[in-house]
Amino acid sequence: MRITTNNQQRSLSDERLIKGLKKEISECRDELKKSEGTIAELRAQWVKRTEELTHYMQQLKKDYEKTIASLERKMVTLEDKAAKQAKAFETESGHCYDLLARMEGEIQQLQDQHL
Repeated sequence: MRITTNNQQRSLSDERLIKGLKKEISECRDELKKSEGTIAELRAQWVKRTEELTHYMQQLKKDYEKTIASLERKMVTLEDKAAKQAKAFETESGHCYDLLARMEGEIQQLQDQHL
């Protein structure tokens, strides 16, 4: 009788242990499923955010390139304008120097005539 009683106690103890372990396994599976779901959500958010950032960066690059092109056009325009002004100044100053030389010649003639 004693052996049977010990075996029954061990069997009950083993069953309780097995039930506890099964419960822990079930809880771990539930936590794993939750974690996998969370990981899937985070991956989806990461993909979405990466796509948004990629689009934003492409737009920034496009805007930057437009700005550079516009500034280059303005610079060419200003360089052309400066070149035209320099040429006009050169022409005008040449004309002024010619007039001054002519005036000096006329003044010299007048002085020579009056002397």
